[in-house]
Amino acid sequence: MMDGLIQQYAEAEELIATLAEQRGRIEMEIMRRLRAFDATYAETPSFEANIKEGSATYDPSKLRLLMEHISQADLEAKGAYIPEHEETRTVPEKWNATKVRTFANRGREIKAIIKGARIPGAPKLVVTRKENT
Repeated sequence: MMDGLIQQYAEAEELIATLAEQRGRIEMEIMRRLRAFDATYAETPSFEANIKEGSATYDPSKLRLLMEHISQADLEAKGAYIPEHEETRTVPEKWNATKVRTFANRGREIKAIIKGARIPGAPKLVVTRKENT
């Protein structure tokens, strides 16, 4: 009685893994073809495919250059920077990218530092079924 259920479960797990691997290969090929045309969007009569940018992170060592142009006190006051400090352990400095970007209007050099610190997130393919199909 349990043998059959356990076997079905194991087979389902294997099938899911195989399908996930197949989906990953198809996704990579769609993204490769879109990039070959420098495109982020494609459509068929029934579906749309978009490459969505992943969430970017910022390199703290590069953002630290902002302190040559903006005072640490100003960065902290705006919530853009939290210096290294000790709690029960040493907590490394933190940069709030949303708030750091508000300083980009202070000149080309600052904007370049912020842009240079940006680490793009992994893009993700999003396929949706069109309405009325």
